[in-house]
Order: sequence, then structure tokens, then C-alpha cells
Amino acid sequence: MKITVTETMFIEQFRVMNRMDNFSYDGLRALFEYFENLEEDTWQDIECDVIAICCDFHEMTISEILVAYEGILPDQDIQDAIEDGMLKDRVIDALEWKSGTVIDLDPTGPDGMDARVIFQVF
Repeated sequence: MKITVTETMFIEQFRVMNRMDNFSYDGLRALFEYFENLEEDTWQDIECDVIAICCDFHEMTISEILVAYEGILPDQDIQDAIEDGMLKDRVIDALEWKSGTVIDLDPTGPDGMDARVIFQVF
């Protein structure tokens, strides 16, 4: 038996499981859309397993990623990317190479250290 989950139900499951601190509201909406698209693309139902999602995905700012995953970009590449206004893009490229799944929470927004992304843990 399966239940079709709406975006509201998806987000509510994180509240019920006391996991609202893992993702922002925008992050949860983006994850819901990601899983909806994945189901459509693969023709496979995806289980709404809040704990597994929290283990498999992280939402972080670019600055948090650079600290937590030191060496994801060489220091000179970081400096060059900052000067070029391409830091977010370079970090996303590195994350995609390592994990494959990255969701840019503000694709038209800031390119600096405060930009937020969700990525699959590697």
C-alpha cells in the first residue's frame, strides 16, 4: 500500500520527526521537487524516509562547505573564483563531481559565501 505525499505532507513529516533543523523551508520544498522529478524520471516510487534523507543530504552555505570539506577546492582556485564572482559555481561543480546531486537553492541569487545549496553526502 502506498500514499501519495504532497509537499505539505512531506514537510510535515520532518516536523513530526523533529528534523526541521536539518533543512530550511526552501530546502525542504526543493528536496520535495527533486524527489518528485526523480520519481517521474525513473518511474520508481520513492519512500518518504525522513531519517534517510537527513543522512543522505546536507544543506549548507558555501562558506560552511569550504570549512567542512577543506580541500574541495585548492586555495588558489577559491581566490580566483572569488575574484571572478564564480565561487558558488566552482563549489557546485566540485560537489557535483564528488556526489552527483546538488540543488542550488537560489540559482539567480548571491554567488558568495552565503549562497545555500543541498548536496548528497559523499
